[in-house]
Amino acid sequence: MSTDDDPTDGALDDAIRDTDTVDPVPGALVRLYDMVDEYQLSRDVDRGIATELNVLYEEATHAHDAARPVAACTALTTALAIIDANEGTGVQEPAHDDLRRETKRVSTALSCE
Repeated sequence: MSTDDDPTDGALDDAIRDTDTVDPVPGALVRLYDMVDEYQLSRDVDRGIATELNVLYEEATHAHDAARPVAACTALTTALAIIDANEGTGVQEPAHDDLRRETKRVSTALSCE
């Protein structure tokens, strides 16, 4: 039988493609958590603010894992508000821009409004 007659031709490729789809959000949230730690160690983010942000990123991770997008978005929105409210005081440059950009990127990936 030729491959032209095989009704499953291409089905394996489709199945492989489907399993190759990886959710980028958990990895992005881990990177944010790591960024906060690095910026806290370099004193670009105050310790208390770093703790608040990491708690929020952890909440967003758990909410995302539990398929609770509204809770994940709420945590990310709160993190953005903290980052912006402390610009130049508790969150120095370039930490402010980096954390804001990456948090916004995850929010966009989750379709937060």
